[in-house]
Amino acid sequence: MKPELKILQCEAMKIIHFMLPLFFAACNFNQIARITESETAGLNGSFETAQNGLPVNWYIYKPGIDKPNAKLVIDSVNPCEGKQSLKFVVTECSSVGGWHSPGISTEVDCENGKTYQVSFWLKNQGCMHMIKMDCWKGGTEDRNHPKKWITNNDNIPEWKKFEYEFTFNNDTDRFRFELNILTPGTLWIDDVRIEKK
Repeated sequence: MKPELKILQCEAMKIIHFMLPLFFAACNFNQIARITESETAGLNGSFETAQNGLPVNWYIYKPGIDKPNAKLVIDSVNPCEGKQSLKFVVTECSSVGGWHSPGISTEVDCENGKTYQVSFWLKNQGCMHMIKMDCWKGGTEDRNHPKKWITNNDNIPEWKKFEYEFTFNNDTDRFRFELNILTPGTLWIDDVRIEKK
């Protein structure tokens, strides 16, 4: 992809994600995402706890998954950590991201002035994916706090670890981790950790 197109795509994604909180406030979030919650499963970053074939404590974007061209699979073949990983098998999807595309997200409490280490492992066969990490306060995105967008379509045949740090210097109280599949392909994710340093 030409650098100019990649910059335009990145800017378009930022605008879309800026507008998403406004859209969520105007509609019922349950119409576009579903979650099964369990207090005992914690973050469930290794996707060891599932119900009805879906990981608990993760929002699943319904428009991307409730179609036959995108499947979310709890995969027990060659996980990075534990007994299973989460696998996306996508033959057709929207490239918009957010709830329009196959994806998942989760939120955790965070503390002002603290630094958090975020890490996860990926394998990828052919799909462009985006990971977004940002902060929330009372359900509203903090537009002044640094955000991290990672858009990648590299083939990653073996598990690869990604690590990032965030320091919270304002009154945000929630941290969100979001993954979207933007083009057809197969992607695995496992061992997502959000830990205070």
